[in-house]
Amino acid sequence: MLPKGFPVQLAFSSNELTNKFTFVLEEMIPGSPTADFKAYPNILSNLMQGIESILREPYGCFEQTSSSTYPNLLVLDYMKSTGNITASIKERALSLTDRGYKRLIGFETSEKGYEWFGHAPAHEGLTAYGLMEFTDMANVYEKVDNEMIKRTRNWLLNKRDGNGGFTESQGKYGFSYANYELKNAYLVYALSESGYFDIGPEFLKAYEDAITSNDAYKIALLANTTFNLKKISEGHKMLKMLDNQINKYGFGKLVAKESIVRSQGKSLQIETASLYLMALLKSPIADLKRIDEVVNYIAGSRDSYGGFSSTQATVLALKSLTEYAKKMSSSKAAGDIELKINHKNFNKIAYGLGNSEPVGVNFLQKYFNEGKNIFSVQFKNTDKKVSYSLSIQYNKSTPESSDKCMLELSTKLNHKKVNMGDIVRMNVNLKNKTIEHTPMAIVKIGIPSGLSLQPYQLKELLDKNLIDYYEIFNNYLVFYFTSLQPEQRITIPLDLKTELPGNFEAPASSAYLYYTNEFKHWVAGEKIEIR
Repeated sequence: MLPKGFPVQLAFSSNELTNKFTFVLEEMIPGSPTADFKAYPNILSNLMQGIESILREPYGCFEQTSSSTYPNLLVLDYMKSTGNITASIKERALSLTDRGYKRLIGFETSEKGYEWFGHAPAHEGLTAYGLMEFTDMANVYEKVDNEMIKRTRNWLLNKRDGNGGFTESQGKYGFSYANYELKNAYLVYALSESGYFDIGPEFLKAYEDAITSNDAYKIALLANTTFNLKKISEGHKMLKMLDNQINKYGFGKLVAKESIVRSQGKSLQIETASLYLMALLKSPIADLKRIDEVVNYIAGSRDSYGGFSSTQATVLALKSLTEYAKKMSSSKAAGDIELKINHKNFNKIAYGLGNSEPVGVNFLQKYFNEGKNIFSVQFKNTDKKVSYSLSIQYNKSTPESSDKCMLELSTKLNHKKVNMGDIVRMNVNLKNKTIEHTPMAIVKIGIPSGLSLQPYQLKELLDKNLIDYYEIFNNYLVFYFTSLQPEQRITIPLDLKTELPGNFEAPASSAYLYYTNEFKHWVAGEKIEIR
């Protein structure tokens, strides 16, 4: 049974040898709190935990499948590059990669590009993301169809407009309203990452725009591209621009409008920092101090599930940390961790060089108080930094809705008391509060346990283009919207069949942007009495 109320997630992460986290717990619903501490002494433990975090998200589209597959490739690549072979992890990673690959190729559109749900027209940015993933996959997984990679690359190359840029698909989805210059920057980056370098005019245009814009995300993309193309002086110019922003604003506050998937907030900052780290590692002149600083920032950005905000940010964070571990030989460590809760010694954890899984302590919630708490971490018998995280989750009686969420959600049952065999109507109302097109939006609707959905009605919603995709898990019906128009309002009627007598309360419903999932709008779960 899912706990009542509104979920709260607190996450504290770092890789400092000594640290202290202070937080306040309030309005906790009895029985809902969970808390655990985890440390990641081996890059493999980082990667495997990243996979688990992604699998907690709704699962259905190309990008979601891709993101949950990508960390497995990083596991295989890391073991191949370092000779650090762990048979059980390798077997699991290969099995998951095989399943992911078979699902991914099913999203190829009739025009031979890729789109979130496999519908034409294909999406340029998503196809570029897929091209990089399939290229990386081919290095560690022999079943990848190289002809598919060629036609995917050719589809992107055929999008060149002859003026140093790329055209964009028009149709049901378009390009999710990412701007022309951002799209060009991402596509030249993706093509160069896939090993294709004959993109001179496109690179020059994207490079000049990145300099003019001073947008940190674009600059980080082009920094990687310049080093891929062996344009070393241009690469160092890009890194210098990023250094100037970091010196002025600090990590987490870089000036960037949005990423290719139109993420903002924490996700955008992690994506940018991860691209920056990869560019630093590609430079022939290693800035070890700056590398250490950006690794500290990324390691300290882990969320309560072990990931790094959105799926896109998690993949880029794990990819950059894997490259760091491969090049800097810092993926293994041994030592002891001393933990204190509210100034009292609580536990001591020993870890060794062979730990390929996270180490830590679960069920910490019974040691925390309502109100202010202090959690202290101290590493002993080591001088090598290891990333770690404290995650706390509980439900509270009032919602944690964010004013920064672009969406507004409401649900309403037309009857609160019904008889067995009745059909009850739930109206779901979604609104884009802004005058901008949204990126991909997710709506999770809590369904009371005594009611069941009507499959024919869900199919009609797809056929009428009211939604772009749906899935059902636990007590949730999840709707995907590739984009919402400015100030668009959507009303979705759901006819629910009564199945069991009793009093039922649904889990809280929420609406949020897929790539900015820290900003959510919550509504209370519906209650119903079935007689």
